[in-house]
Amino acid sequence: MPRTETVIQVFVASPDDVAEERASLEEMCREFNSTWSRQLGVRLELVRWETDAVPGFGVDAQDVVNQ
Repeated sequence: MPRTETVIQVFVASPDDVAEERASLEEMCREFNSTWSRQLGVRLELVRWETDAVPGFGVDAQDVVNQ
């Protein structure tokens, strides 16, 4: 059955030494979505540069990630 939901993108930027905390964020988003998204009409989408940025050309590396 079709439904309308608001997608909130949660962008994560952090140093490598907090890998455990970054993994916790992924689990938290998954748990929120499975528990609350249907009732609230909101879904969290975790955006990480490691999985969501693609190679490209820009003024510098940050410019490519920003696009």
